[in-house]
Amino acid sequence: MYACLPLSLSEPSTHDDDDALSTRQKVANLDYAGAILLTSSIILFLWALADGSFHPVLLTLCVIAVLSFVLVEFRFASDPIIPLTILSSRGVLLSCFAQTGIMSARWLVLFFVPLTALAVRGLSTSTVGALLIPTNIGFGVGGVLAGWLHIRAATSYWSSCVLTVLLAAGTLLALSPLSSGVGSLPLLIATITLNGIVEGASVSYTANHALFHAVPSAQIVTSSLMTTFRAFGGSVGMALGGSVFSGTLRAALTDAFLRLDDGCLSIEHARLVERLMGSQTLVWSSELDSTEHTVALAGYQEAARNVFLAAAVIAAASAVIQAGTGWRSKAAVACQVDEEEDG
Repeated sequence: MYACLPLSLSEPSTHDDDDALSTRQKVANLDYAGAILLTSSIILFLWALADGSFHPVLLTLCVIAVLSFVLVEFRFASDPIIPLTILSSRGVLLSCFAQTGIMSARWLVLFFVPLTALAVRGLSTSTVGALLIPTNIGFGVGGVLAGWLHIRAATSYWSSCVLTVLLAAGTLLALSPLSSGVGSLPLLIATITLNGIVEGASVSYTANHALFHAVPSAQIVTSSLMTTFRAFGGSVGMALGGSVFSGTLRAALTDAFLRLDDGCLSIEHARLVERLMGSQTLVWSSELDSTEHTVALAGYQEAARNVFLAAAVIAAASAVIQAGTGWRSKAAVACQVDEEEDG
C-alpha cells in the first residue's frame, strides 16, 4: 500500500529518538526543487495571462519550469513530490489536466454570469446573486446522480467522461448569446442549471476514471492530486476569462468612443472607459446619456459573448484531453495478468 507514497509516510517509527531522527530526515529529503519549480510554473502561467494580454516570455519561462520540474522528478529527486508512477501514467495526468479545464469553465460561469447579467440585463445585485443558486444546486445534484444511478464499480467511464464534458461545452456555447441579452431570463437560468448538472456529473466520472488508471498503491495520492488540479481551475479560469473579458471590453469601449470623438478620444470618455471597466452598474446609471449607454451596453454584450465562447473552447479542449486518457488502464491490465499468473 505504501509503495507510491512519499518515503516519509511509509515507515513510521516506534521510538522517540527514531521519531526525531525521522523528522530530520523528512526535512532533509523534501523535494524542495520540485516544489519550487512546480509553484513557479503555476505563478508564471497565471502572471502571463493576468493583465488582459499574453506574454510570450512568461509563457516560455513557464514551459521551461514545467520541463525542469519533470526532469528533477525523474532524475534527481530522492522522494518526488509527485510519485513517478503517477507522472508516468498518461491516464492520471491527462485526467488531472482535464479537471483543471472543466473547473476553469465552471468558474467562468460562477463569476461572469452575475457580472454580465448586472451590466447587460440591468438586474439588481440581489437578483444576480440568486442566479447562482440553481446552478450550484445542479452541480451538487449532477455529481450525486452520476454516482447513484451509474457509477457502480472501479472501472472505465471513458465515454461518460467525454460525453458530459462535451455537454458542458454545449451549454457554455449556448450561454454566449444568452449572456449578451438574447433570450429570456428563465432560459438563461435553465441553461446555467443544466451546465451545473453536467459539470457535476463530469467531476464524478473523471475522478472515478482517474482512479481506474492509477495503480492501487497510488490511488490515495491520485485523489489528492485530482483535488489539487481541480482547485487550480479557479485561478486558471479567472486568468483566462478575465483576460478575454477585460481585453474585449476595453477594446470595444475605446473603439466606439473614438468614433464618437472623430478619432481623438476625449479626456471625459477616456475616464468613462476606466469607470465602466470597474463598474457594471454604471451602464444603467443616469450619469450616462443615451449614446454613452448604448456604447457601454454594446461593449459588455460583446465581452459577455466572447468570454463564454472562450469557456466553451476550454471545455471542448478538456474533452479532447479527457479522451486522450483512453478506456484501457495499464494498471488494470497488469493486475489482470498477475491474477492469471497466480491462477
